[in-house]
Amino acid sequence: MEIKIKEMWIDKNASENMDNGGKIGSAVILVDNTFLIHGVTLVSGKNGIFVSMPSIKKEDGSYQDYAFFTTQEEREKITILMMKEYMNRTSFLLDPVVSHMSVNLYVEERGKQKAYATVVVDGKMNINRIRVMEGENGLFVSMPQFKDQKGEYHSVISPASSAACEEIKNLVMEEYYLQIEKVKGE
Repeated sequence: MEIKIKEMWIDKNASENMDNGGKIGSAVILVDNTFLIHGVTLVSGKNGIFVSMPSIKKEDGSYQDYAFFTTQEEREKITILMMKEYMNRTSFLLDPVVSHMSVNLYVEERGKQKAYATVVVDGKMNINRIRVMEGENGLFVSMPQFKDQKGEYHSVISPASSAACEEIKNLVMEEYYLQIEKVKGE
């Protein structure tokens, strides 16, 4: 039986869940070029990593899988395949490199906004509408968002991992403090 992963989404808490238990990611798999199975989940449990197949909750509270592998060999095969895909997709996230990034920041106070910035990636791409904001707990970096008709905010661009988020935040805040010192010195 041939199994391919067609799509995979990494859970936002995947690295934390890997150590503490929980969902790592979910995928769509293709079985023998015949069936696409959605909602195949890679999970870290008390007995290690395993794959959970999509299921339905029955009236008695138990679950019934829509599809399942009948042999241990096939269950191990899909777990290894999903784990390899997870590692391939996250390997580039392990070492964010802000050394190829620079920040163009402008101090402009408007309400809670203290400054706005553009992060330049390798001189070839600009990420605009990054803001330094004043919140209840002090200053924070806000990535580009849009406000929908209900008044809720949604991310347009976000860092690929918590490590990347921390590095970008530090890069922007360092430039912000440099600009503030420059303004005070004038």
